[in-house]
Amino acid sequence: VKAVQGEKLLAELSLVESLYETRFAAAERLLAFFVMMHHAVHPTSRLPFWQYASDRSESRLRVASTPAPVGFVETLPKAPVVIPEAEILQA
Repeated sequence: VKAVQGEKLLAELSLVESLYETRFAAAERLLAFFVMMHHAVHPTSRLPFWQYASDRSESRLRVASTPAPVGFVETLPKAPVVIPEAEILQA
């Protein structure tokens, strides 16, 4: 392994840096955002007239994976027959 300096070093590290930025740095920023929002919202769960268990609250992001007990069958009404305006005028 020989020593690399200057622009060659930066060129060799550009792939590593781009992979770090797209994978790890983005995940770190996302996690930091989640932590920041949790710390910002958590005090509202202790307001006098609006108390709730923040760790037990319903998540709207959860995927509904439980199937419905009754199958859903959609029936649509039949489409009305549209008579072109030209036929109405000719009649």
